[in-house]
Amino acid sequence: MTKRIVIALALLLAAACSGKSTPPKASSSPAATRPPVSDGQVNRPLAGVYVYTLSSVSGAALPPGLERIETVSISGNTYKSLITDNKNANQDTFFRLWTSSAVELAVSDAIVSGGERKCTYTPPIKVVPIPLKIGKLARQSWTSPDLACTGTTDINVISQETVADAKGTKWSTWKIQEVTSSGGTSTQTHWFSPVLGADIRDQSTSPNESTLSVLSDYPS
Repeated sequence: MTKRIVIALALLLAAACSGKSTPPKASSSPAATRPPVSDGQVNRPLAGVYVYTLSSVSGAALPPGLERIETVSISGNTYKSLITDNKNANQDTFFRLWTSSAVELAVSDAIVSGGERKCTYTPPIKVVPIPLKIGKLARQSWTSPDLACTGTTDINVISQETVADAKGTKWSTWKIQEVTSSGGTSTQTHWFSPVLGADIRDQSTSPNESTLSVLSDYPS
């Protein structure tokens, strides 16, 4: 995963001019721009731009106003995510395969400070099982044809939870933990919306830091 900010500001100005206070509205489910899902099924994400606020949970402080920007493009069953931020030129690109039984990470390509690390995962890593249900997947071992990337990934679908995005809208999500060991261990906890086909929240933790991304805008 700004359009609602203008509407909210207009309502606040109207209330101020009338001299009457408007009682706050409780957060509600998002507008039904995507089909409902059931039985652990998921919608595929729409192409477009998903914006996340990005903040530090622990470790080094991050610049205020930092945003993670994910631009999704689609070719058949291949979904390309170009991930940048609004403060520097670093970028990550992920290619994921969407099938009826899983979302699989096939390729990652990270460019940081002029250096590049590209991994083609053999076999692709199953990151979201379909249908979703609570439980752990068997440990996945993977490598790349040039042996530049090798490691293991453990996926645990922990629970179903309702969480809020950066604007306070509440979403029904699946909480999924992804632990990757490859020259070190990192943990990502995703609150994945089956309706949106994207994360509402994502906490990434390594030995030295932890960061939190929260969805603030998405295509509809």
